[in-house]
Amino acid sequence: MSPLNKAQFYWIIILLCTCCLGCMARQPHFDYSLPKHSRLIKSQEGIASWYGKDFHGKKTSSGDIYDMHKLTAAHKELPLGSRVRVINLENRRQVEVLINDRGPFVRGRIIDLSYAAAKALDMVNQGTALVQIILISPPAAAGKQSVLPLTRYYGIQAGSFANRKNAQELYVKLQIWTKDVFMQTTTCGNRTCYQVRAGWFSTRRQAVQLAHKLKQKGFETLIISQNHANQQ
Repeated sequence: MSPLNKAQFYWIIILLCTCCLGCMARQPHFDYSLPKHSRLIKSQEGIASWYGKDFHGKKTSSGDIYDMHKLTAAHKELPLGSRVRVINLENRRQVEVLINDRGPFVRGRIIDLSYAAAKALDMVNQGTALVQIILISPPAAAGKQSVLPLTRYYGIQAGSFANRKNAQELYVKLQIWTKDVFMQTTTCGNRTCYQVRAGWFSTRRQAVQLAHKLKQKGFETLIISQNHANQQ
């Protein structure tokens, strides 16, 4: 082998090793351990991921069959049957999901969302997102054991649509008049609906003031309220 060919050979080896090390660094660290007992977490922030067709039709930890088109999620500690609100802190979109599975098993992630929930939060393409989880209601059994103090918050609903595009158009219009507007995906009977809301406020008066302001701009609104678990 000539000196030139030797040099080229060594450079190729170095490049291959560098690529291999880079790939190894990008591999996620898996953690399959689970806490011995579930616990009620009132609020939590961290990284969310999602899981889809590879698990579609398979049994979850709760015994339910995973349906990627339903609004569900996996969490390591929250009691199965809990309902939580997940807020994408990168775009402020929200969705309510049922915890019916265990996971995620990648270290550093706090919740694994169904495809439908990830789509509602507009995080399907990027795969992960920084989110906040807020407990809405524990399952009945857990609720008897640990009663969480709740606070009532108020907001307004400007529309509920079966068509996501229509909801997005109203969302954009409302952003001109209030920074508190958000889109929420939920289930209405057997179908998905997209609600355009604004809030949440600590007093009903604040919600009424916003509703009056939007009415003057030609928007029809409805005052809504909801109990939120108090944050630690």
